Amino acid sequence: MATALCTCLRKIAICPLRCWQNGYMITAAYAKAPVPAIKVKLGFEVEKDPHKLVNYLCGGNIYKTGEEIELKPEEEYPDWLWELRIDRKAPDLEQLEYGSYEYWAKAKKLSLKSKNAMQKMSSKRKHKKF
Repeated sequence: MATALCTCLRKIAICPLRCWQNGYMITAAYAKAPVPAIKVKLGFEVEKDPHKLVNYLCGGNIYKTGEEIELKPEEEYPDWLWELRIDRKAPDLEQLEYGSYEYWAKAKKLSLKSKNAMQKMSSKRKHKKF
């Protein structure tokens, strides 16, 4: 009923409610929720004391009260900790061990990328008119 009314009003004059139909329901422009204000991101204060940076884990304490966690000597940590890969970029195919799950997953991904690129290039050539 409301749709028919708005259609009729649009033919006569501009709809006074400025109705918009979006899929399942009709909403009026005046009934829309106000746009919320932009939230300001609160950042952490960066620690600049060199003594504290060397001897403590800054930001490791998850509680509001209490001290920062004190770092232990390197000998007290396990060896595998120092061998962890810290690069954000994924390793290349040559760096992975042949036959491992990671190797074949990466090989499949690269194969699909090249196949899709070749398919895209061939479809562009077919539809090109001279």
